[in-house]
Amino acid sequence: MTIMHIGPRSGIRWPDILRAAPMLVLFKHSPHCGFSRAAELDIRDFANTHPQLPVLQVDVIRQRELSTLIARHLDIPHASPQIILLERGVPVWSAQHGRVTAAALEGALAASATK
Repeated sequence: MTIMHIGPRSGIRWPDILRAAPMLVLFKHSPHCGFSRAAELDIRDFANTHPQLPVLQVDVIRQRELSTLIARHLDIPHASPQIILLERGVPVWSAQHGRVTAAALEGALAASATK
């Protein structure tokens, strides 16, 4: 599965998406940040190897209001890049900045599966 964007054009709305999938990945990213661009490539590879797991992206520059709403709703301070693993709409793991990697997400997914 490719990375999907939350927003009016995609038809994916926050927080409706939380009820649509038992598990999903939320990737908050800034197109102006080198760390974010590198993380986006890594997360895109992850999404391609996990087609069953929705990976949603929020552009924190163009969608600042949505990014702030998500931070408040999930009670996770804003960062970029940032990745949040959600199960049934509840955050179970998150990472930010240089820790946003496919390997870290793989580890979090494996840990979540063993619970």
